[in-house]
Formats: sequence, structure tokens, C-alpha cells
Amino acid sequence: MSSVSKYYKAASQRAEKEKKEREAAEKKRKEKQAAKQAAEKKQQEEEPKIKELTDEEAEKLQKELDSKKVSFYGSCCQ
Repeated sequence: MSSVSKYYKAASQRAEKEKKEREAAEKKRKEKQAAKQAAEKKQQEEEPKIKELTDEEAEKLQKELDSKKVSFYGSCCQ
């Protein structure tokens, strides 16, 4: 057996092993990502769609909305 074919065989085996390891790591990453997305979706579904605001929160929100309206209408209608 020539030394070239000996090293070629070892290199091809190592390359195949590394390819399998990369594929396994990619599969694991995709599964983890899918599980994370499923958990986020479940959490969004569980959160209440209507949130009751306190008076202070309502006033703050109204001020923010009013300031956005003023900046929008003020810039386009002058």
C-alpha cells in the first residue's frame, strides 16, 4: 500500500466523521431553535390580549399617543 493512499483513506474517514458531526450539530441547533420558537408562541398565546391599565399608565400612554399625533401632523401640515 502506498503512503499516499494510506493518508487519503485516513483523510477521507476524518472528513466523513467531521461532516457527520456538523450535520448532528446543525440538527441539534435547528431542534433547539424550533423549541424556542414554540415556547415563545405558547407564551404569546397565554398572555392576555387585553391589559388593564392603571390611571397613571393610561395618562402616560395618552400623552405618548398625543405627542406622536402632534409630531406627525405638525410635520406634514405646516
